[in-house]
Formats: sequence, C-alpha cells, structure tokens
Amino acid sequence: MIPLTHHEMLKLVAPFSRDGRRVDLATTDRQARTVVFQPVEHASVGLAGLRLTETLTLENPKADQFRLVRTLTHASGIQATLEVEGPTVEGVYRQLTKVAPAQQFMRVDGVLAALDYRVRRVARRRLQGGEIWPMRFAGGEALVAGRRLTLDARQVEGLPARLVLEKPSAGEVALPADLLAVRGRAWRPLQATDSGWKSTIKLAHREPARSDDGETKFAQTISHLVAVFSRPPEDFHARFLRRRWQVVFWRSLPVQGVLGILALVPVLYLLGAGREEPLPLWTPGIPPVLLLLVFWSWSREVPVLEIPPPPRPLDLPAWTRDTDA
Repeated sequence: MIPLTHHEMLKLVAPFSRDGRRVDLATTDRQARTVVFQPVEHASVGLAGLRLTETLTLENPKADQFRLVRTLTHASGIQATLEVEGPTVEGVYRQLTKVAPAQQFMRVDGVLAALDYRVRRVARRRLQGGEIWPMRFAGGEALVAGRRLTLDARQVEGLPARLVLEKPSAGEVALPADLLAVRGRAWRPLQATDSGWKSTIKLAHREPARSDDGETKFAQTISHLVAVFSRPPEDFHARFLRRRWQVVFWRSLPVQGVLGILALVPVLYLLGAGREEPLPLWTPGIPPVLLLLVFWSWSREVPVLEIPPPPRPLDLPAWTRDTDA
C-alpha cells in the first residue's frame, strides 16, 4: 500500500476543512492511508440534550474507495458508529452529514441506546440512472442494569445477529439460559462466556426489512431486560412459566426430529417384511432426506442436539452478587 503524500492529504481533507474540521496528525496513519480528525464536542443533541464526542476517521485504501467512519461517544461510554463507503471523498462526506447525530440514539424505557448504521453507494441500472445511498442498521449498544448489551447485525443477510451481554461490575450470577428466549423463537438461549453471555437474534433475511426488524428487536430486547432486572429473580419463573416450557419444547425439536427419523427406520423394515413385492428403491432414502429437512428448517443455523432441562425457580437473591449495587 502506497502511503499518503502531502498533496493527497490536502485533497482528501479539503471538504472537511471547509467545515472547520482539523486533522489529528498524532493519530493519522499515512502509511495505512488513514486520516483521523480532531474530536468535536456536541453540547446538546436531540430533545434529550445529549453531550456527545464526535470523531471522524477516513480510510482510502484505493484510489476510488473511501470509507468514512463517525463515532459518537456518550459520557456513559456507549458509542454509535456510522460507516459510509463510496468512490469519492466528497460523496461519503456529503452522505455522512445527512445523518444527524440525534438519529443514532434512542431511549427505551428510560435506557439510552446507541445505534450503528452503514451507508453504501449503490449504482442504479442504466435505464434508471443516478445512484442511491441506502442506510442499513448494523447494530447497537446500551447499558441495562449495569450490564453492557451489544448487538452486531453486520452478518451476511439471512444470518442471525450476534448479541453479547457483558458481566456487570457488581459481579455476575448464573443467568437462566432462557432469559431472552422467552421473548420468542427469534431469541436464542444464552451461552456463558468468560466475559458474560452471548446469544443470537434471528432477523428478516432481506433488506430493508432486515434493518427495520433489527432496530425493533434490539429495542424489544432492551425493554425485556429492563422489565426482568427491575423485579426480583424469583418473579421470573412465575411470570414466564408457560413461555419457559415453550422454550424447552423448541430447544428439543432437533432431538425430537432425529429420534422420529430413527424410529422410522424399523417401521420401513417391518413394512417390507413378508411382502411378495419389495418396497420401491427410493424408500431407504426417506430417513436421510427427512434428516436434511430437520437441519434445513433451522434457517442457516446449526441445530443443537440437546435435551434441555425443565424450567425451575431461580435460586438467586438478586440479579448481581452485590445486592446493594
């Protein structure tokens, strides 16, 4: 990669300089063709009057490839990013200025959430002419009851979004695996990690429905956690008992399917025993085809063959180890 020359730097930063932006030479990496601008403070953003720190980073790996990233940092530590990609520096900067900082924050049941978006130039067909710059939801983060919740929806269309719930500073407890899954089948059970818990959320396969679905389910996840963590753990089992049993049923579906297919094999054998005419040649292929259907039904996810335990009341005095937190 050829480093940025002084002349190239002047051309790249010209649109920004006209708006009063200044290059941060200490963090700019000319070898990597990356320009970082000095942070800008926003004293009052949106109706809530948020105080935000804005940082811009411009990447130019090729002559006709530009990626401009805006990072908005709130005092709580949560960040909202906006990534714009296009063939000209003027184009990506113009598209970035069209998205107000207030558009990247929302409040859900009193919790402030930061939203990430990606904007990419899409050339229309010749008959239509021109170009479009669709804005797609890429994820978000929020602080819920002392836990950092992050959602990454940058996966390939059709794949679920990744969700991470970090441990609180007060000390983590063993959260129930179905903490989020009781919301519905789109929410997968939690899995413990060294830093907290992880899961996935199934989103619509195609845009723009995927972005709308991602924003909605991210807000629903925050609202659900606020409602759960605002009440004692012992209430969780009573409130969601029916849904917890539904989660057990959903989680056991792969095992039920496999066991059903295995039970079909002796049935086919018995049907063929004692017959003067053999069963059709395609009959032995029924179990493998059904097994493939079981895996295909999980919509690009690998089904887990498990027998989940029945739901039990939570033996927790509080949602964190430090009850005073």
